[in-house]
Amino acid sequence: MDWRQQQKTRLLETGPFGEDDRIRKGEGAPSSQWVVIIGARRWSGVRTDMGHCSWIISCLAAASLCAAFAETNSSGYQLAAAFNARSPTRVKYKRVAHRTDAVISKKLGMIFVDNVKTGSQTLRGRIKLVAGVDWQTWEIFKRTSCGGCCGRTATTCVNESEAHSYFRWAFVRDPVAKFESGVREIWLRGGSNAKLSADELLGKQLMQPVGSWIDEHLQSNTWRLTGRMHGTRARALPLSFVGKIEHLATDWPAVVDRIVRRSNRPQLRAALLQPLPHTNKHSSKTNAQTGKSSTLSVEAIRRMCASGHFQGEWGAFDYPKPVACRGNKK
Repeated sequence: MDWRQQQKTRLLETGPFGEDDRIRKGEGAPSSQWVVIIGARRWSGVRTDMGHCSWIISCLAAASLCAAFAETNSSGYQLAAAFNARSPTRVKYKRVAHRTDAVISKKLGMIFVDNVKTGSQTLRGRIKLVAGVDWQTWEIFKRTSCGGCCGRTATTCVNESEAHSYFRWAFVRDPVAKFESGVREIWLRGGSNAKLSADELLGKQLMQPVGSWIDEHLQSNTWRLTGRMHGTRARALPLSFVGKIEHLATDWPAVVDRIVRRSNRPQLRAALLQPLPHTNKHSSKTNAQTGKSSTLSVEAIRRMCASGHFQGEWGAFDYPKPVACRGNKK
């Protein structure tokens, strides 16, 4: 249990001022509103709103505790905690030793796990533009063969004790939309697979052993977010925050806030939060050369849901199952 969860547990059990304190939900109050009670005395005074919690408190010092409570209750932190807690039985890629490209910055105090087709190119570009850091910036000791493709840093460049000193974050995307975007990326890059439709590429992928991918741009969320750390018995890098690209407008500011606080560089906030460019250069859903579609058919989606490669994707990150798969319990 990290310090934020410990803080949250302590607040709920004892209150912010000691063992005799209690935090009780006010009668008729919304679920996010709490009233601080010390002993038998109700403290009134300054009302401090911090996103997910609202307390009536007697001193401004308690605002920082409220912020910690709010942070642990925000969706990105909860999603990460839930995913970290899932057993290898439910997220099978936790059993498969593999690394994932990652931007690792000691000066920003963060590890950005790169998940293809979730806006990662845009977010990497913004961080590089503002802070001069990307996945080819080796701020830390370069371990032999720890990096990924093309001289990039990866999850295997930090061990378990080192990892916990960083804010570790990533973004995910609806599995069907992510796969279809990967199809269009393959078309853009060329090669023999560029002549195939979404259904054909899915069929080809499903013929591979689980954990083997015909193209990295078709890799699942769960595969990308289970890259292992350094060490012979290392496990998957645990995440602090998992945002959803569908919630970029709220999740990206939450990431920026944490980076700014961890690095103690408030001057970065405004630049990081400038409107993000749309870097997708292949928005057409029809291949101009072959006339084939990047949209999966209903039958293909059913096969995707039932496959060893993608089953569990929806439940892992709280996405609703496609209508075509609602009868499939996997």
